[in-house]
Amino acid sequence: MQPTHQHKVKKNPGLMLFLLTFVFVGPMLFAWVMYVKSSNIDYKTTNAGVFVKPLTYISQLSPHTLKKSPILDSELLGKWWLIYLTPEIEHVKSQEIMYSMRQIQTALGKDAHRIDRMTLSVTPPSTQRMRFIKEFHPDLKQGLILSNDAHALFDSLHLPTESYDEGEFIIVDPHGQIVLHYNAALPAKGLLSDLKKLLHASQIG
Repeated sequence: MQPTHQHKVKKNPGLMLFLLTFVFVGPMLFAWVMYVKSSNIDYKTTNAGVFVKPLTYISQLSPHTLKKSPILDSELLGKWWLIYLTPEIEHVKSQEIMYSMRQIQTALGKDAHRIDRMTLSVTPPSTQRMRFIKEFHPDLKQGLILSNDAHALFDSLHLPTESYDEGEFIIVDPHGQIVLHYNAALPAKGLLSDLKKLLHASQIG
């Protein structure tokens, strides 16, 4: 009877260390790559809005609540915002514009929860207007821009002077960057199309 020869497999310490490192570090590396990829949104895919240049963040407008308390970054970051920026919230078309904002969000379907709506006005709304919003648009956030010169505010964002009376829609991304603006008096079809593209391209917010 011939003796059996057992071959011992030599362990490679370097290989074992690599495998252990990959097991623990791999998932974190993958998550980081996906985050960076989702953060680099190709805004050039949009075609209806006008890009806000230079780079501007919503915090630079210093938004406040109706009680004039600062709206914190923690309340704004991490989600998309459709904001109606206007010097005067009382004008005759503002009700129609707020209704349009709600229709845009509804039309986003399964992505509707990824975006919130807000009005930012220089002049505080009247008691009557606040009642109207509370009754017909209870999920619409209201805020103020504490500025003594509404024209200067629009100029700082390079917004067109012809839209001063009726205001502008602005889209803010989950990082707080004001990305695009639209004349609020124009049909919202293009804005909706742009929003769908942005939400499809982004995995955040």
